[in-house]
Amino acid sequence: MKPIEASLDSNEPNFKTHLYIDDHHLLADEPEEKGGGELGPTPFQYLAGSLASCTVITLKMYLNHKGWEYGAVTAKVSRPSDEKGPQNRFDVHVIIEGDFDDNQWGRLNRVAGRCPVHKVLEHGMEINLHLSPGLQS
Repeated sequence: MKPIEASLDSNEPNFKTHLYIDDHHLLADEPEEKGGGELGPTPFQYLAGSLASCTVITLKMYLNHKGWEYGAVTAKVSRPSDEKGPQNRFDVHVIIEGDFDDNQWGRLNRVAGRCPVHKVLEHGMEINLHLSPGLQS
């Protein structure tokens, strides 16, 4: 995997952050109530989006491999909160258009939990952080 780059400049408004992923340019930001300009999804929204997209892609791969007929596959990911703030969990609701028996639904449920992003979030990942000085222009 090529490195993914995120950068912001002190001259940019709020927390506007540029993300460069291969040939794609995306923006991230924070909501106005946290001092952002809402110019893009928050980092947690990108994380939830990664889980949602990985889940539906994994299910589509499995459904296609099995040759099962289906329509749309949708994953809705939310991060619940209480009076103390956001909880440290994601709730994932998957909707699959199709006529499946109980055995097939059970298999689809297991497959949905096997997407790589789900597994990393569930079991954790080692992160090696390195800081270095940059040149100021």
